Amino acid sequence: ILCEIAREAGIPQEAIAARTADLCAAYVEGLRRELARPDPRRRALPGVRDLLLELDRRPDVYLGLLTGNLEEGARAKLGVFDLNRFFPDGGFASDHPDRDEIARLALAKLSKRFGVAFHPSRVTVVGDTELDVACARANGYRAVAVDSGWVPRAALVEAEPDALLDGFTDLPAAMRALELQ
Repeated sequence: ILCEIAREAGIPQEAIAARTADLCAAYVEGLRRELARPDPRRRALPGVRDLLLELDRRPDVYLGLLTGNLEEGARAKLGVFDLNRFFPDGGFASDHPDRDEIARLALAKLSKRFGVAFHPSRVTVVGDTELDVACARANGYRAVAVDSGWVPRAALVEAEPDALLDGFTDLPAAMRALELQ
């Protein structure tokens, strides 16, 4: 995203490449400052902690994180809500700029970490944008979309996820969507 903004601002590609590390460091520093500021609107989605606790208890579930954010930025965001402990590894924009490739790299990292050769059809991406659904589809993964309010629900419906959740407060519905019940 930072590179796209810089390109749109007319910064030459060579300059972007030379300053990417600086841009990323400035982003993470700014993000940490922002996250340190109290903001009552900042919250984890209701029910997400209960769902993660339930999934974490299951020996047949392996959790990983897939995000278009830098790992340091994602960890900072999750840290505010004490959610990092659920995601020992994953794929991040700091691994690769292309979301579909990030998902492939995440699968390889998690397979190595857990010592399990995950078949793509047994991997589920849970996300709240149509891009998350497209990323799952591009890799042969299942897609569960969550209507967090970030994008219009119609965009999620149009993306045709395997399941569409209104949120995480209905734990049985979330488990069914994940094909775990």
